[in-house]
Amino acid sequence: MNILKFRMLVLIERYKKATTVAEQMGMKQPTISFHMKKMEEEWGIKLFEYKAGKIILTEAGRLIHHYARRIVASHDEAWARVQEMSGHGRGSLTIGCTDTVLSALPNAPWVADLPIKDKPIYHVRTAEHDALMEMLNQGRLDLVLSGQGPQESGQSQQVLESQLALVISDSHPLLHLEGDPAGMHLTAYPYLRLEDRSVNEAVMVWEAEQGISLEAHLHADRCSLLFQTLRRGQGFTLVPAAAIPADEPGIRRLPLPGRAPLWRIQVFTPKQHWNPSLLSQTVERLLQS
Repeated sequence: MNILKFRMLVLIERYKKATTVAEQMGMKQPTISFHMKKMEEEWGIKLFEYKAGKIILTEAGRLIHHYARRIVASHDEAWARVQEMSGHGRGSLTIGCTDTVLSALPNAPWVADLPIKDKPIYHVRTAEHDALMEMLNQGRLDLVLSGQGPQESGQSQQVLESQLALVISDSHPLLHLEGDPAGMHLTAYPYLRLEDRSVNEAVMVWEAEQGISLEAHLHADRCSLLFQTLRRGQGFTLVPAAAIPADEPGIRRLPLPGRAPLWRIQVFTPKQHWNPSLLSQTVERLLQS
């Protein structure tokens, strides 16, 4: 089945009317009906049924639709990237990273001061680690940057390591303590938790060493939201020092009581890639950032 029919199947599921699908594809309604019949002949099973004036996919139709969505999305993405390469004469890479990594890499390749002719076109997407690795395995990402450790699939290298740090507002009562705060001091204040599994694993190690358990009053998946909230209250957060902007107004970074665990950024790449030279250049720039 060609890409035209896969796209048609996706649109049939979305709009459930042949006339609307025909409008979307710039065809006439009888042409859509013709291709629907051909699809059923090709697969040797009934894919469509009519109920209350709508086209409904059968169980077999829904199964094919499950794959058709990915096929159409991959085709459209490949088409867009080839057109981009043709129009700009430069390669492109799609990079996936967690929000914490995005905050911790101010000198990442996509912001590097390189001549335009030497700089690939970068597409940066943020998501949680597991979703990023799934996209990498599906070929939808060219590389992934995450705080998680090495995986069984693909290849990984360490890009950066950073100690966890304590972050509070610049008017927080802890600043008036004599000497550095201890872990037990923190339990008296609201904990703002960064929803990043790699960071939380490091925090759990620190909690065990301190003999305390922090109860989160806020969960947020963005460092910027935590910093914004900190300015307005007496809470605190624990994040990698590298993720704290040097010029962030209204907040103060303090050493973490006791031994501060290390948080590490790994770059994950596929075992095979369509442009290994471009990929290795980008990884090298990451290692130097």
